Amino acid sequence: MPTLIARHTVEQYYDVEYSSDLRYEYIDGQTIEMDCESANHNDIVMNLLGAAFNILGRDYHRISLGRIRLKVAEPRSYLHPDLSIAPKPGEYEPDRSDTLCNPQVVFEVLSSSTEKNDRGLKFELYQQIPSLDEYLLISQEEALVERFVRRRGRRWSGERYEGLQSEVTIATLKWKLPLSELYADIEFRHDQD
Repeated sequence: MPTLIARHTVEQYYDVEYSSDLRYEYIDGQTIEMDCESANHNDIVMNLLGAAFNILGRDYHRISLGRIRLKVAEPRSYLHPDLSIAPKPGEYEPDRSDTLCNPQVVFEVLSSSTEKNDRGLKFELYQQIPSLDEYLLISQEEALVERFVRRRGRRWSGERYEGLQSEVTIATLKWKLPLSELYADIEFRHDQD
């Protein structure tokens, strides 16, 4: 479970994050320490990053790992997804080349300690980003991806893709991602974080 550190101004939050090797998120005045990642979590993110570069290339998309934070205007929040994709060159907060404002697609790899937050509060906050069209939750316990798509207005709908033979369609990017590629060399263990 993420750990609340303190209530801070945005400037104090940046000071905390820049002075530490850890990652922190900022949600409406609260600075929250992010949990450590497991080996499977890391390997899934690396597989996802490799697949994104192979299919999308570097010419038209800004592909960012978890060190790049996303800005939510209201309530003012800064979140670190596992991976985000935006059109190049990307729109950044003034004087903050590490704070992206216009992601189109966001990926989170779930763990037992983050799943409730990724499905709940973080998803609610991500929905406040006008440019965001798709949100994907990736299990590290089984071959399962849930894809949420913004429909007309503010309505979101979801689909599940299960099994290594499945292929998730990321319509915004015209990308079909085989789960066998996403989960390459992953050993599923149900007792990990």
